[in-house]
Amino acid sequence: MRYMEIFRNAPHPISVMTPDGKCVDTNLANERLFRRSRKEIIGTDVEELYAKEDAEKIRNALEEVKKTGSSSCEATCIRGDGATFLSILELSLVKNEEGNITDITISTTDITKLTKRETEAEKARDYATNLMRLAPIPITLVGMDDVRIDTNPALEELSGWSREELLKETAKNLYEFKEDEYERKIRECIEKGFYSNLEGDLIRKDGKRVPITANSSLMKDSNGKPTGRICTVTDITELRKRESDLKKAKLLSDLIIDSSTIPIVITGRDGRWIRVNAAFENLFGYKAEEVLGKRDYELPIWTA
Repeated sequence: MRYMEIFRNAPHPISVMTPDGKCVDTNLANERLFRRSRKEIIGTDVEELYAKEDAEKIRNALEEVKKTGSSSCEATCIRGDGATFLSILELSLVKNEEGNITDITISTTDITKLTKRETEAEKARDYATNLMRLAPIPITLVGMDDVRIDTNPALEELSGWSREELLKETAKNLYEFKEDEYERKIRECIEKGFYSNLEGDLIRKDGKRVPITANSSLMKDSNGKPTGRICTVTDITELRKRESDLKKAKLLSDLIIDSSTIPIVITGRDGRWIRVNAAFENLFGYKAEEVLGKRDYELPIWTA
């Protein structure tokens, strides 16, 4: 009697079938799950409680359990009110003292919520994957061992290397940075969760060098454990070109000012002197350091 009480009140839905698949007993949890009374369940063939398209799977599971002692399958359950839900059926054998099969127990687990979460997770993964693949900025996913896990077409285009070739290498192998700068930035990323503005050169497959700046953020699992990094790189070729042009323009400007025979004074917006040339020093006898940073009225070189 005690074992029957345990079976009837067990929290997990369980039903008992004959070897040919006819229900002979059920517990309260199973009745609640199927929203059917004990009377409605007992005497039914197992297929009557599930979607017709799952009948063959269930029959195969019944045959397998007789051979191996256990089996399982997914099936869509039909409740008494007509509602359906996806479940996993786990089958096991009951034998008598002589070792003959007397019954088969079926444990039913509702996996609707699990399936929904898996679907949502798949959608999230697909969204993130598409976002990464379509992003115009070169992106790489790197493991904690610094080996690439994934990359996007933007990096393939910038580097000239194929995705398959890129995934064979560590993240560092594609670039050239100042000595120890890369390792310092990796430590910074692990400690702070990110690093930014790591400048270096990307070495293309054809050997050409592309100036880049790299940024990286730490990836963590649901327990907060680091799993890898998301890395982006930006081609700064145009920026470097503009910087070079500005330097050239400044050098030319300095050359013109310094070689002029006409005394030249340049002031800032606040009226303070910020530049004088050699002609000024020769004419007035003042060195640049004596007048720079001062305003006109602070200098003794003018007369009313």
